[in-house]
Amino acid sequence: ALAAADTVELESVAYEARRIDYYVARNRIVLSDDSRVQYKNTVLDADEVIYDPEEQLLTATGSPDLRESDSRLVGKVLVYDLDRKSGVVTSGVTTFEEGLYTGRELLRESDGALVVGGGVYTTCSDYPPHYRLESHQMKVYLNDKVIARPLILYIGEIPVFALPFYVFPIRRERHSGFLIPQVELGITENKGRFIRNFGYYWAPSDYFDVTLWGDYYEQTKWIGHMEGRYKKRYVLSGSVSTSFMEELLNNRRRWDLRFRHRQEIDRNWTAGASGDFRSDAAYAGDTYQTIEESVNRSLHSQVWLRGRWSGISAGVTLDRREQLDRETVDELLPKVEVTASQRPLLEAGDGAGGLEEILSRITYSWDLDAVNDRDRSEDELDVRQAVGAGMSVRGSGKLLGWLNVSPRFSARQNWYDRDREGRELPDRFTYSGSVSAGTTIYGTFFPDLGPLHALRHIIEPSTSFSWTPEFPQYFDDSGSDLFYSLSGFGGTPRKRKAVSMSLANKLQVKWRSGEEIRRIDNLARLSASTAYDFESEGHRWSDLSTALEVRPGRAVSLRWNARHDTEEWSIQNTSMTASLSLTGDEPPVQDSWEDRIAGETRSPVDELRSELARMGDMGRPGRRPWSGALTFRYSRGANPDNSTYWLDGSVALSLTRNWRVNYKLHYDVKEQEVASQEYTIYRDLHCWEAQFSRRYYDGEWQYYFRVNVKSLPEIQAESGAKHLRRGVR
Repeated sequence: ALAAADTVELESVAYEARRIDYYVARNRIVLSDDSRVQYKNTVLDADEVIYDPEEQLLTATGSPDLRESDSRLVGKVLVYDLDRKSGVVTSGVTTFEEGLYTGRELLRESDGALVVGGGVYTTCSDYPPHYRLESHQMKVYLNDKVIARPLILYIGEIPVFALPFYVFPIRRERHSGFLIPQVELGITENKGRFIRNFGYYWAPSDYFDVTLWGDYYEQTKWIGHMEGRYKKRYVLSGSVSTSFMEELLNNRRRWDLRFRHRQEIDRNWTAGASGDFRSDAAYAGDTYQTIEESVNRSLHSQVWLRGRWSGISAGVTLDRREQLDRETVDELLPKVEVTASQRPLLEAGDGAGGLEEILSRITYSWDLDAVNDRDRSEDELDVRQAVGAGMSVRGSGKLLGWLNVSPRFSARQNWYDRDREGRELPDRFTYSGSVSAGTTIYGTFFPDLGPLHALRHIIEPSTSFSWTPEFPQYFDDSGSDLFYSLSGFGGTPRKRKAVSMSLANKLQVKWRSGEEIRRIDNLARLSASTAYDFESEGHRWSDLSTALEVRPGRAVSLRWNARHDTEEWSIQNTSMTASLSLTGDEPPVQDSWEDRIAGETRSPVDELRSELARMGDMGRPGRRPWSGALTFRYSRGANPDNSTYWLDGSVALSLTRNWRVNYKLHYDVKEQEVASQEYTIYRDLHCWEAQFSRRYYDGEWQYYFRVNVKSLPEIQAESGAKHLRRGVR
């Protein structure tokens, strides 16, 4: 049978071709000349296709092109099972996990795995590729790993690296595997040859993982590390990390251990524990841990139990803090807290008025505390206990319909085992009060002056009065507090009567551009605050603090802060930061007319390589032609001679499609000298990339160089100071 552009559908399989031959006796359908077969989400294009409807088998020749979902497989001859969704192709090429696989024979199994015989893998879209990984046998497990044996790395046509077998992960989520990208090899004068960060990451389930790694220094020591994490939602979570070091010269063994655990007992109760232990104070620095860990000279351990129900929370804590340098230990064994959150005196329903409404606006809270405090210094042990109860009452309402008023009264009763004079079971009762008031005033104007459509001015004045009476019975003749300050039990409050005041101004605008109106909510904000202390024997006004912030757009900002002495109106300190940030628009990505015409005649393999090239372009750094930022910082204290002026600048420029330059400068305007500067030159090498950074700081120049495969950063070579490694904007 002969059909011109004939189309037939049989058993949910649609096929079309310029010529279709039906062989009834052999139960075969032969499609030739622009053939296409479509089954569900699978589409096959080829010069000739032989279709067996009974076996659901396709045999395609003449540049077969198989598309399934977002995958594509092309080659010379293809045999494909529609039911099992598996097939084999000779001289095949396919894209898989953002890479290009070619092989003498490609087999796609029903579970999506790919078996490649005589395989070559690369992420380079050029032919021949700039680099490739060759293997006699390669198996790719979807979103899991690639197993290859043997594996040879070629750069150009030069073999540079070989392994008898290799397993590398391609999973996007967490997965088990060796920490190969982080391994460091080298040699130093005082430690000899070394290897650092050689380890393995093990993730056997979704609930926990473990990382093991080690550092070995030939002449001095070895260090083993372990870090484990676990988490099950609504049940438990935590982590454990430890390390052990053996010094080879003096046979000294040192260690550290840190852990954290949280346990959900039920809906109301939670328990937890944490600990930090180490053999000596200098261990963190000697094992090259972070700066924060190296300078930390304290150990903190804790066990706690907390619960919450009906607005009441309770907790029991055992806490221990050890200062390694001072050889002191502070312990809470235990500390007990019970707190009731704010609740109204009366639960008033809708429409309540009069006294009911007033009582519903008054809230109260209370708390109970107990502590057993133990302080150890050398051979001396000091133990103190205390219990206490506190209460707070707050109200809220409006006066004259526009003034928000909030009064507050609090009181506290504490009992101690002893005071500083040795009296047993002394008690202390203190109380205080305050009231605050504030309002918001709006003013909106519509001047319609040029692009200015609307202007809103917001004023927020507020003030508060706080009062604490004098408690002379709790101080000795010299004015020293008779009571110890324990955890949760502060010192006796001093007499206080003061008023604090603040005023904030906000400016919002609407700009008109044609029919479009753009709104800027934070164009400008100016605030000021001060306080007046009635009990002060000297100058009663506190310093005046002022802040101004202007943001006319994303590109420009100005911040200014100042604190003035209200007696002499001299500046105590002030600072200003002005920033300007500009970025060139990213050019639109459009194919030219010639590219579109050429794309219609390209082979399927060329189209696969073009897709790889397009994906590489999307990840190219510095797609914007240029960007720049300039920041000026000024600060000074009471003495103008101590003022500082700093200028920070940065610029990023795409010199060509492949070259990118970043430059940063930190300039001391007052001293008229460059404090630090850094430049980075980035070169896009198609499937590779190279970066060279050089930094000047504290009179010394440092450099860093790296060249690596974009999609496989573990294939890399680097030299210099690694802390200079930066992302290229």
